[in-house]
Amino acid sequence: MKKALNNNLVKWNKKIVDRHMEGSTRYGKVYIRFNREKKVDSMYTLFGSTKKYMPDEEWMEDLVGAQLKLENLVYLERSAIELAELLRSKDIIK
Repeated sequence: MKKALNNNLVKWNKKIVDRHMEGSTRYGKVYIRFNREKKVDSMYTLFGSTKKYMPDEEWMEDLVGAQLKLENLVYLERSAIELAELLRSKDIIK
């Protein structure tokens, strides 16, 4: 298995428990689920509600690709939250 990414948006727990790796963000938890062959089976975000993502491209089937995908999802979530806060502060959205 490839080495995990070192990033700022997600703090990864290096242990894989019951074929799951957990990550923490300021918005909630993220999980990577592995199959028995140690390939990524699915990815989850728990930001208020649970969303499941499947590795629909080959690059997402290993640890580094799955972490990159979840990093991108966290970045998009952060961007949406920051934009909403900015728009509310400008009284554009009420």
